[in-house]
Amino acid sequence: AIIIHYALVEVQTEALRVKAWIEARGRGPVDVRPGKSGQFDVVVDEKLVYSRYETGRFPWEADLEKIKF
Repeated sequence: AIIIHYALVEVQTEALRVKAWIEARGRGPVDVRPGKSGQFDVVVDEKLVYSRYETGRFPWEADLEKIKF
């Protein structure tokens, strides 16, 4: 399972962008869920694979290409 946790409505746009990127490559389905304040995490099979908290930014395409979905 692939899950994207996000906080704030403004961040939902980024979550949907990442969801579309993943699914356009035949991976997924991706579940987008509201999370805690400031949160933007990508979780694959219950393992955290990207965290905005750790990087200080939303994932770039190069970041997503490195993740094994």
